Amino acid sequence: MPRLAFCLTLAALAGAAAAAPPGDGVRLRLTGPATPYAEVTYAVAFRRGAVIAEVDKALAAGFGRRGEVGLLTRDDLSGLLDAVEALGAFTLRDRTHADPRTVWRIETRRGQKAHTVVVHDPERGADGRYRALIERVRGLVEQTVGPVPWRDAMLLPEEFGRLRLRSTPKATLTIDGVPWPGTTPMNDVRLTGGAHRLELTPVGGGEPHVYDVRVEIGKTTSLVVELK
Repeated sequence: MPRLAFCLTLAALAGAAAAAPPGDGVRLRLTGPATPYAEVTYAVAFRRGAVIAEVDKALAAGFGRRGEVGLLTRDDLSGLLDAVEALGAFTLRDRTHADPRTVWRIETRRGQKAHTVVVHDPERGADGRYRALIERVRGLVEQTVGPVPWRDAMLLPEEFGRLRLRSTPKATLTIDGVPWPGTTPMNDVRLTGGAHRLELTPVGGGEPHVYDVRVEIGKTTSLVVELK
């Protein structure tokens, strides 16, 4: 895109969002022992005169962080807030239990309404509204800014093996509680050697299917499944 056209596009998006109330939006914060990051944040919010979608992934012990930012329109933000409000974003309660694998903090604001909820292991919980809310926000962010695949790039050859994955039907993948970009089939997923928990969710909808696999360093582990 020519530089002038690109600048005009950014200005148009910022102008369309100018009437949105400052601070409106949704912010997700993921922590917990199942994620290799110290913290992962997904957010869609009206800030600095525009509707911004962003993802930020921080490694533990200050070893660095990676993030991406994109612009959305006021209508995008309004549609997202309509969707999460319908899922109970302002009424859901904390759902916690001992020794969680993943912890999600969900902060939602719309005008005078604001609500924060903490949910442990929503991917394993009985109430699908938490999962649906998280997926709605995360999906819009990743659609806007693209995936930020950093974990596999940090591994040394002597630390990882490969996973080859096929499923019928196609499915999205979560590894150790962390969403993986794309859908099956997947041919070269790099993982640290050892045990990993995979959750495959059919693209057309349905409950996640859980598989425990062990990846050998320097080798390829193949998994072919039917999601019934």
